[in-house]
Amino acid sequence: MNKTIATVCATLFGSGYFPIASGTVGSAVTMPFIVLVAYYYGIWGISLATCVLFFIGVYATSIYTQGTAEHDPSSVVIDEAMGQYCTFIFISSQLQYTLDQRTVILYCLGFFFFRLFDTLKPYPACWADSSLHSAWGVMLDDLFAGIYAGIVLYLVSSAI
Repeated sequence: MNKTIATVCATLFGSGYFPIASGTVGSAVTMPFIVLVAYYYGIWGISLATCVLFFIGVYATSIYTQGTAEHDPSSVVIDEAMGQYCTFIFISSQLQYTLDQRTVILYCLGFFFFRLFDTLKPYPACWADSSLHSAWGVMLDDLFAGIYAGIVLYLVSSAI
C-alpha cells in the first residue's frame, strides 16, 4: 500500500481532515454504511466489516504516521469507523431487514454510546491509547470503546 492509498484509508476518504471533532465526523460518515450492511447482511456483514477495517486500519495508520512524531493524529479516523461498526455487532440481529422507529433510535444511541466511550476511554481503552504508541494502539482503543458501547447498547435495546 503506498502513502496515498494509506492516507485515503486512514483519513476515511479525507473526512479526518474536518477541522472540528474529526472523530465524530468519521463516526457519522460511517453510519449510513453501517445501516446498509446491518440491514442486508446482519451480524456477518457487520463482523466482517469490523475485522476488515481493523486490519486495514492498522496497516494504513502505520504507513500514514510513519516519520511523524504523532502516533494518533486526529486526522486518522478509520479507527472510529471500525469502532462504530463493532458497536453494532451486539444488536445486529435486531437491525437486519428492519428500519423502523425503534431501529433508528438504536442507531442514534449506538452512535452516542460509541462516541461517549471513545472519549472516556475506560480501561483497557486508556491502556491501549497511552501504552501502545503504534497503529495497534490507535485501533485497539476504539475496538475496546466499541465493545463497551455495544454492551450498553445491547442492554438498552433489551429495555426498549
